[in-house]
Amino acid sequence: MKSKFLQKLRSFAILLSLSLLGNMSMAQTVTIGTGTPTTSYFPIYSCYVYNYAQQVYWATELNAAGASGPSFINKIRFYVSGTAQPTSTWQAWQVFLGNTTVDGIATTSSWQTGLTPVFNGNIPTISANTWMELTLPTPFFWDGISNLVVATYENSPNYYCTQTWGGYSAPAPSTPGSMRGRLFYSDPTDPGTTNPPAANYSSNTIAQIQFDMTPATPCTGSPTAGTVTPAGPLATCAGAQTMLTASGFTLAQNITFQWEESTNGGSTWLPIFGATTKSYAAQPTVTTMYRMMVTCTNSSQSAVTNAVTITVTPPNYLPIPYV
Repeated sequence: MKSKFLQKLRSFAILLSLSLLGNMSMAQTVTIGTGTPTTSYFPIYSCYVYNYAQQVYWATELNAAGASGPSFINKIRFYVSGTAQPTSTWQAWQVFLGNTTVDGIATTSSWQTGLTPVFNGNIPTISANTWMELTLPTPFFWDGISNLVVATYENSPNYYCTQTWGGYSAPAPSTPGSMRGRLFYSDPTDPGTTNPPAANYSSNTIAQIQFDMTPATPCTGSPTAGTVTPAGPLATCAGAQTMLTASGFTLAQNITFQWEESTNGGSTWLPIFGATTKSYAAQPTVTTMYRMMVTCTNSSQSAVTNAVTITVTPPNYLPIPYV
């Protein structure tokens, strides 16, 4: 009896070990940028009170570094180069991620919008010549084909000159004048994150970065569509822009998005050409309803979000006085 028990215990231990090894093999660390290049500007420029930066990392770079298709990003790391400076005066960070089709930030004011907040808090204590790790409370879904925007915002009420980071001399974007990284920094002006001022520093030398990624599983059955915010009803002038964003949808491989619009109260819905991401910048000229369709291409089943109505109010013309 004892021998049989020990044999079963050994078998269980072997199966458990194999299971753990299998789970570990699912996680990947993807590193972009190595060696001795440095930057003082990305991910943030600690010598100023306020910072907002965006950097673009290409899907080809992620795949070359070991990413394997659609994945969840669980952690982000930036390399601390040289001396680790005190962080108490620049420790309050927010980080945003987004899938994008652009390969660079085209102009100083063409910030990417509709990004997903993934970290909001104080950074950990840093050490020289090591990676600073940020754990994302909710993993971010990278679709496996898009480039990746990494935005960092820092607004601690002071500064320290100057933390140096590991740098990556990235290939230039295909569009002339476009840059892989853009930064706004200032002492008196807080850029916020919704409508930052024009960047006052741009470069193709961006931060070395690591992503901890877990490959996503293929979708099955009927997906969850999620919810569009703001939920409305909304009112705007003709042609004014309203950013609509969906959340809570199924995150998996082979999930597609398609925004639809209706100008007859929901009787007829038409797909909006090119509106195939989780966010859509609506600019209606007449009262219009919007919703997003989520499809699992494996099962050919779809679901739709709530519909948001944007009422277009006509301009209010003042009478011209008779002279």
